[in-house]
Amino acid sequence: MNETTKAILREDKDPYNRQQRLLNIIDNITNGKILNDVDEREQKLTPKNKELLLGYNATMEKQYLKKNNVGKRMISIGGWEKSLACAYQFAEYFQKNVDKLNRKDIEKWFGFHEQRLMDGKITSWTLDKAQQQARKFLRFVLKLEDHRQYIKFFDWTRKLIPKPEKNTVLASDLPSQEDVQKLLVTLRNQGNRTSILYAAVVSLANDSGARISEILSIRNKDVKEEQGFLVITLPKSKTNPRTIISILSKQYMNEWDRVSPNQGKPNELFFCNSKGEMIRYNALRKFFNLALKEANLEFPKGKALHFFRKMFASRCYEWSTTVRNYWLGWSSGISDVYTSLSYKACIEPYLTMLKKEANPMLGQVPSWENEAVSEQMLDNFLGSEVGKMALKQWAKKMNIG
Repeated sequence: MNETTKAILREDKDPYNRQQRLLNIIDNITNGKILNDVDEREQKLTPKNKELLLGYNATMEKQYLKKNNVGKRMISIGGWEKSLACAYQFAEYFQKNVDKLNRKDIEKWFGFHEQRLMDGKITSWTLDKAQQQARKFLRFVLKLEDHRQYIKFFDWTRKLIPKPEKNTVLASDLPSQEDVQKLLVTLRNQGNRTSILYAAVVSLANDSGARISEILSIRNKDVKEEQGFLVITLPKSKTNPRTIISILSKQYMNEWDRVSPNQGKPNELFFCNSKGEMIRYNALRKFFNLALKEANLEFPKGKALHFFRKMFASRCYEWSTTVRNYWLGWSSGISDVYTSLSYKACIEPYLTMLKKEANPMLGQVPSWENEAVSEQMLDNFLGSEVGKMALKQWAKKMNIG
């Protein structure tokens, strides 16, 4: 890998730390370190396999540096990292050169993974992806330009992989907005800067349906206030930048802005750790799961923060296709939708959605603003389940028996 690419990877950080993982994999291949952690047999890359892996990496590096006619890279860092990691594990399994493999070698490799599937260590979806990535690497090794060309000693494995079960979540199983409000109260009432930060992230994920990577990449200059709601510009990710609005997250984001280490720095990250750096998804997910447990709430199995995107897509089903595609960053074949549509076109359907679902967070008054809270509103809040839980947490914190 050339130094230019390394510099790009080190500079262009993301919350999932894909760049560093990719650099680590390349370093491991170069220095002959062992990646395989599932097979107890001693593994070692043959010189030829090392050469093949570095060549495979070089082709993906060229794809990453190349852009199409709309300025999008031909391969993402995530795709690059996954492809190289799977190829590394595949080559590492064998004690012979990958370009000399035969059906017996593949039977042994596939049988090993089949046993892991039966033992419940992997899912059929994982096995399916491993098979696809191994085939992709073999195409490079065998110099097969046509992806449809049959690989006789390998392609028979495809028919033996059980069809992955779809983890379908019914609309009736989706967490309600009351559940989300309860979760946010749990997060926020812990009273420290970290809880304020994560409450703001979760509130925006719920109110925008944006990708977590987009949310964590927002800069201070991307958040502005207009007519009582926030106007937020989401950075380029899988799609071009787009601008949306938010009301439900306003109080949480304003509260975080007041204690953020990057406060008053337009070009710095809006959501950040104590050092002003990007927060990592793993840390966010861990805190989120603890809050779910404390709030006595459950998300569908295997779903985490990205599930807010699915929830929002279900909530805005009545929007026009163009507006919904713009808001969620779904191109759907409309190449100019991001430049021709303004966020102002989303205001009416967004407000209509909140009112139609009678969102319990719509009428909340930010606690730090100098606005009078009516006795009736206070009574209504304290009489609700969320209010009672908040009062109990406060009493516990203050050691009130």
